[in-house]
Amino acid sequence: MSKLRVHDLAGEFGISADEVIALLRQMDVPVRSHLSLLTDDQISRIRAR
Repeated sequence: MSKLRVHDLAGEFGISADEVIALLRQMDVPVRSHLSLLTDDQISRIRAR
């Protein structure tokens, strides 16, 4: 089970952490800051998008 922080995922996509947070919130994923941990399910959902 791997977990990533929001800012690490943003770095993978080359976008800001704020943009990732906004996208996650649109997907009804509870996220508080760029340091929030994401589960495997959440990571796969955002990568699929």
